[in-house]
Amino acid sequence: MGHLSLLIALSVLFILAISVGGFVWLLVRLSRRKTSTSRNVPGTNDSSVSESPDSRLRQLAALREQGLVNEVEYNEKRASIISSV
Repeated sequence: MGHLSLLIALSVLFILAISVGGFVWLLVRLSRRKTSTSRNVPGTNDSSVSESPDSRLRQLAALREQGLVNEVEYNEKRASIISSV
């Protein structure tokens, strides 16, 4: 009977380890998905050409102040907006 209870305990531990590992994997995958999609900041893509350059530059500056756009992204997008004028 001792071997059976040991086998059951090891099986439960194995299933628990697989479950926790799967959950951690899922969390990591979801966090990577959010960071990769967060680079597509609304209001900073080229589809907003219908807005005035002044308005787009103000929106971009606001996004930078909020920390949603880093300095490199800000400078690249700013140059893009200015060159489209």
